[in-house]
Amino acid sequence: MGHSLRLVAGDGNPICHIVPFWKEGTDVKVMFLLFMGAVLLILAPPASAAIKSISADDLDTSYVYTGGVGTLAVNDTAVIDVEYLDTTHTSYNGTVVFSSILLVNERSGGNQAGGDFAGGQLYWSQGATDLLTCSLLALSLDETSVNSNILAGGGTFQVVSGTLMPDFGNAGDIFMMEFRLSVGITSFYQSFTGRSDVSMVPVPEPATVTLLGLGASALMRRKRI
Repeated sequence: MGHSLRLVAGDGNPICHIVPFWKEGTDVKVMFLLFMGAVLLILAPPASAAIKSISADDLDTSYVYTGGVGTLAVNDTAVIDVEYLDTTHTSYNGTVVFSSILLVNERSGGNQAGGDFAGGQLYWSQGATDLLTCSLLALSLDETSVNSNILAGGGTFQVVSGTLMPDFGNAGDIFMMEFRLSVGITSFYQSFTGRSDVSMVPVPEPATVTLLGLGASALMRRKRI
């Protein structure tokens, strides 16, 4: 006879009764990992994965290189678009500020600029309301082609606070940053300004992804035996 799983809340009241979908003779450990991953996805609070992306376009952006230090900064008022997984959108007339993002690796070559950045803060706000505050972990920008005057790239960040944090999660990726320059450049050893578009997306919770990955990996190993 197969087994079933009964989920109970902290007050002792049952949440739901789940009957596993595997048959007798199936590798129980493998199916249990996959099954529990599915349960986590089903029972996870909807708000933790509600936001699909946060973006803003045509932002005033500058890069200053002086005294051997390169600093990238964004500071502008803009329409901040928040897209949800159900395809609905919410717009905020707010401010986007990326401050003190430091160049840590200059890797330009062949008359084509390229560099890696780290540190600094990312602020998305509306008036006095903190929508999302993040600590930048890494950002890479590369010129799309020689003399294109366009830098494009992405990076990762950790969410610190904000009213959108419950719907966004604790971590995310800068899915796209396109920086249109006012002058031509060949490296990050010079200062310049321009306009940029930024889009950020949340990263799935590590525990759920790991559990699903373990189940899939175990299932693949079993098939090879």
